[in-house]
Amino acid sequence: MRNARKLLEHVKESASCFTTYKQRKLIFKGEIFDGYEFNKFLSNVKFVVNKMSFSELYLDFYYKKVADDSIIVNLEIIIAMLFESGINTIFIDFKKLDINDSKIGYLGNSIISKCGKILRKNKFLDEYYSEFTIFRNTLRYYIKDKTRNEKMNSRILYDIITWVIADKNIDRKIIGNFAKAVVEIADNMRHSDSDCIVSIKSNPLINVVDRKTYYSLSVCVVNIGDIFIYTPLENSIKNNNLIGSTKNIVEKAMPIHEKFYNENYNLDRFCMVTVFQNSVTTNNVNDYGGNGLPYFIKVLIENSNFNNCYLISGSNVLFFKEHYISLNNGVVSFNKECCYYDKPPDPEVFKDAPTFYPGTMYNLEFIIKENIWKLLY
Repeated sequence: MRNARKLLEHVKESASCFTTYKQRKLIFKGEIFDGYEFNKFLSNVKFVVNKMSFSELYLDFYYKKVADDSIIVNLEIIIAMLFESGINTIFIDFKKLDINDSKIGYLGNSIISKCGKILRKNKFLDEYYSEFTIFRNTLRYYIKDKTRNEKMNSRILYDIITWVIADKNIDRKIIGNFAKAVVEIADNMRHSDSDCIVSIKSNPLINVVDRKTYYSLSVCVVNIGDIFIYTPLENSIKNNNLIGSTKNIVEKAMPIHEKFYNENYNLDRFCMVTVFQNSVTTNNVNDYGGNGLPYFIKVLIENSNFNNCYLISGSNVLFFKEHYISLNNGVVSFNKECCYYDKPPDPEVFKDAPTFYPGTMYNLEFIIKENIWKLLY
């Protein structure tokens, strides 16, 4: 992936998990493979890339659980980067997880699982750079920056998503809404200068309360580069070249929000919540903006339990939390008061990222109920 090495720029180089040059092995131990453990992984990979030179590498993981799909998507990005840096074979072993078991979720439906425990450079990179891949219950779409056409990619992505989940017992309108929401997220990243990965995993769930079937649709959208989700708006503010609705919204809200700035809330984070407002642009000063991100919020509110739903950009994590998010007439609020203009986001909404993320990444989970009428007919 273009700019993949940027993931290593903000981590401290470490050999804490490296064995010896002869063994060529990195060993990682812990309960959950989450963002903090991934930061440790990046630090040790940085050591290997900067200090070592060999054709084979061994990766041993002793985690009992993978936190979410974003971990696996970014792990695959780093593996591809390692292959492109000169390594030809990677022996990967999750000691306490079966990479071939699709029921374990994120790992069992990955390119890693598809390629097996011995990852060969050519085979892995062929799978990794495939524009469109379906494996088990996972769809993966790779959008290359240099061939990027927003309208074309939106249409293709919309059609693929609709086709893949059309065989589920879900109302067609809900399928369309979900597909459009994912497309809006991917399209919103068109201001960046890098490739984009969209990963969607589908798993049936049985509700223990009503005994009905629901579908968990885990979505991860990744874009790595120098531009964060808040960068275009923040630059327009600093350069005093806001226009249209964006200018009206910022000039109304910003003087009030500036009074709430503290160690947990600043201009970056003000811009992050502001880009979700209706008619605010995240592209350039000649763009009057649209309603793509508010539409995504609408679908998320209607079809999510808000389990592990978040956005990372730079050093900021924006959590989509059930009791702190609302949409009213195109105004998206991130507080209990349901008020964007006069109240700051709740302190629970923003956290510091476990590792600096160069670009923007969404990790989301939609829960969609099975359509009983489609089952009957």
